[in-house]
Amino acid sequence: MSERKHKRLIDALIATKINGWSNVTRSGRVSAVNWYKDGEKVSSIRNYSPSSNIEQALEAAERVGEYEIAYFEADGENAAEFEVELYGKQKSSVCAGTLPMAISLAILEAQQISTNNYQSADDLLVKDTVPVDGDTHTHCLRCGRPLRSKKSQIRGYGPECARRERGL
Repeated sequence: MSERKHKRLIDALIATKINGWSNVTRSGRVSAVNWYKDGEKVSSIRNYSPSSNIEQALEAAERVGEYEIAYFEADGENAAEFEVELYGKQKSSVCAGTLPMAISLAILEAQQISTNNYQSADDLLVKDTVPVDGDTHTHCLRCGRPLRSKKSQIRGYGPECARRERGL
């Protein structure tokens, strides 16, 4: 897994498992761009990155428990390392090259959440859902045009209206 995909997975794990967020709106629609808590938008998925944003990492750490941070020079290298101890379900001690990443990894370890159980951040996102009543839609909920594809019928929106809904 590339470093970028690994960071996205860590960020998604913290959003879903620590913050209790999902990508499902109040009306039950699925969003590919925003995180929601109890149906209310809390952040865009792109802008929530505790693995690289110190403020977001510290906010997430405070939800888990008490923590201590230590900084030290790595032996024989010109790189710095950060060690974070976090007391959640279990004590966690993690080292990483950046403080936000060290905090993020310590959060997951302290809560006994492993990145090995997931292939990508997409595994944590809710995909298109069938409406609660189990019915599919024959017409777009936004513009009223007939829906032709099965995906659109499940989603309730044609491709153009689905893009517009995500952009709201």
